[in-house]
Amino acid sequence: MTDDVKPEPTNVERLTTALVWSFINLETPGGIPAPMAKQLATLLDGVGVVASEPVNDLPVPSWLTERVREESQPVPVEPDHHVERDTGRVAKAPKRPKSIPKASRGVIL
Repeated sequence: MTDDVKPEPTNVERLTTALVWSFINLETPGGIPAPMAKQLATLLDGVGVVASEPVNDLPVPSWLTERVREESQPVPVEPDHHVERDTGRVAKAPKRPKSIPKASRGVIL
């Protein structure tokens, strides 16, 4: 038989958990989307923020994690600004006149 030992959570996972809990405790409407919390935790880990070990490891109720997953909005994919986009015309230019009346012509010096 193998022991069901949980691996030690990484710093990013601990930071993600801390961010989600802090936004829930701040009573932010809807909390924070889980993918956004993970991206923010990755950025914080990149600049050297270290999550401390939990003092008492309370288990998170499964209904709460399911609710967070259900209510979290997916982070939209950023558009590629270097790709040329096809856009429709907004207006058409008037037809070019065959000849310009003498009174409307510009003065050539």
